[in-house]
Amino acid sequence: MDETATSAQYAHMKHIYLQMAAGLAATFTIGSSTACAQQQENETPLVQIEMADDGSWNDQPQTPGTWVYVSEPGEAFAYFGDRAMPDNRHFMIRCDRPTRQVWLARSSEQVGDVLMRVRTETQDQLFTAQPVPMTGLIAVELAANNRLLDAMAITKGRFAVEVEGMEPLYLPAWAEVTRVIEDCR
Repeated sequence: MDETATSAQYAHMKHIYLQMAAGLAATFTIGSSTACAQQQENETPLVQIEMADDGSWNDQPQTPGTWVYVSEPGEAFAYFGDRAMPDNRHFMIRCDRPTRQVWLARSSEQVGDVLMRVRTETQDQLFTAQPVPMTGLIAVELAANNRLLDAMAITKGRFAVEVEGMEPLYLPAWAEVTRVIEDCR
């Protein structure tokens, strides 16, 4: 994507959720998928994340907020946050329909790569999340057939998103999550 298209894309997207989606679409490359796959293969993380490994995450109270689903030409996404406060969006799942890639993004002002773990009732995966310029997000890119996405959609009640240096999110597995994943398949 050339610089003119990226600038036009950011100018067009006035709402925060559209800025998040545009930022993800404009900044990720296949390299981030390779980095994620390498991180998954190497089960020893480079940096330890302070996380509860005793299964107690599923007993934690749900993070306050609700899911909102949005479908646009070429993409669909759901963001989780407070509808009354548009700048208070904690997490986003985005489907890029042409590439069949799903992005998991967390609101963050991190300037470098950080570890992100997604936990479900049946599995969890550790990723290296990268900052998305001009969006206030860090994100990972997954193939639409990644089994973690299925586990997120059908988990019993909720899944957790843990990022080093940040409070964990305990998110409900509502229909919006499944809709975005199915939009990429």
